[in-house]
Amino acid sequence: MQKPTEPVKTVTPHPRCKRCALATGPPHKVGRVRPKLNLVPLSKDQVRHVAQLARLGLEPGDEDFYADQLSGILGAIDRLQEVDTEAIPPTAQVVEVENPLREDVPRPGLTQEEALANAPAAVNGFFRVPAIQEEA
Repeated sequence: MQKPTEPVKTVTPHPRCKRCALATGPPHKVGRVRPKLNLVPLSKDQVRHVAQLARLGLEPGDEDFYADQLSGILGAIDRLQEVDTEAIPPTAQVVEVENPLREDVPRPGLTQEEALANAPAAVNGFFRVPAIQEEA
């Protein structure tokens, strides 16, 4: 006995879709398909330990809520581990860092007399400043 086959569903081209406008590939559904993440099971003790490391105070009963969230995060990280990155060189910065400062060019500085010219008080060629410590 032969199983009945399901009818093939076709989707009409979308007027604002670039792929449909270029006629590259079959018509498709519009929308983002979110792949299902494999959840990494976490115990309540592990959640409490992570919360303690992060210096977070958990209310009683919060462990289940955070266990679900952390499991999703760890599942996403596991998916990233599956990506082949052999041909990608390691990078410390995503954007190249440039020095926005100008080159240092030696030039003459102020003489001692010029530096002390606007000082409120000068003694023997030095700036005189009020004492900030009490004498004992």
